Amino acid sequence: MKCPHCDEKISIFSKSINNLSSDKRCPSCNGKIATDINILLFVVLIIFVNYLTDEFIIPFISHEDIPRYLITGIISGLVAGLLTRLKSKD
Repeated sequence: MKCPHCDEKISIFSKSINNLSSDKRCPSCNGKIATDINILLFVVLIIFVNYLTDEFIIPFISHEDIPRYLITGIISGLVAGLLTRLKSKD
């Protein structure tokens, strides 16, 4: 992800992004930032990914080893992480 103020890359695992306070700041320029996600795109992709998971991934994995909901949850979390964007809070 890139800072909307200074265009420096910020890791998705950065402490400044993952803190629970509402005051999130860029580590390089100290500008106020907020995380944002496109809800409509998220819902559409979750439906599509869950369909693909049910049709193509689940049949190749033994049902006794890994629960179906766990696979769906991991893939849904990856989609949510990929759709997260930074926007300026100013």
